[in-house]
Amino acid sequence: MDIFKQIRGEYLKLKRLPDLILILSLFFAFLILMFFQKGINGSSGFYTPELLSVQYLISFNLLLLSLVGFIPSAVIGAYISGVDYKNNTNVYMITNYGRIQSIMIKLIALCTFLLIFVSFVVFLSAVEALAINGQNSLLFKWKMIIPQFFSSYMILLVTASIGFMGATLMKKVYGGIVIAIILPLLLEQLTTIVSILNNITLSQWTSSLIAHSFQNIENDPQVQFSQVTTQSFTSIVFTIFAFLLIMYFLTLLITIKRDFKS
Repeated sequence: MDIFKQIRGEYLKLKRLPDLILILSLFFAFLILMFFQKGINGSSGFYTPELLSVQYLISFNLLLLSLVGFIPSAVIGAYISGVDYKNNTNVYMITNYGRIQSIMIKLIALCTFLLIFVSFVVFLSAVEALAINGQNSLLFKWKMIIPQFFSSYMILLVTASIGFMGATLMKKVYGGIVIAIILPLLLEQLTTIVSILNNITLSQWTSSLIAHSFQNIENDPQVQFSQVTTQSFTSIVFTIFAFLLIMYFLTLLITIKRDFKS
């Protein structure tokens, strides 16, 4: 039970940050605008009441989240990691919970927060379908939605983890956000020199997961799929897991080796 109190404590810290709440509120306002333009705009190019079902809207909105969700995920990851540096409570966390446990608590909080975040998008999609088309049924195919949900979650988790490690490294929230945005761009540039790195870029993972998971909306004129990857879904997931483990190991190493001063 103590671990749940510690995780709850991490969420309470975030609730006291007006700048974080503002950033997330603006992003959700953008998402809501994009969500409802799909259903309300009859000239959007793919508007039919029969098509804009719960099934379709969940897929479309999860795809949208996968493409633009790197912004809030980077912010969330950086804030969860850097909030104690921002509030000068990092020494308290280390003293009371230890270096490794303090990081593990934050990582669990990060993973849980993103899970709630993606789940909220699914809920919002169902509400959208009911509000726009008067759908009386919330039936959808779990076998289709689960891979899409998982793909969106993994894509956000990668960016959030980079922001998490960046904030730990820089001891600054905004330093973590900058690293989460710049690092994927640097990896993209390195692929022109070292071609083998092409398999570990965020854009490659995103396009590959989307190509494997969102095939039910590939004919939508508002959606442009990249060329289908030759990598299997399983190999991409394992590659991402390996990348995440490396990121978390480096974060733990930075924390263990750092000299904290009150």
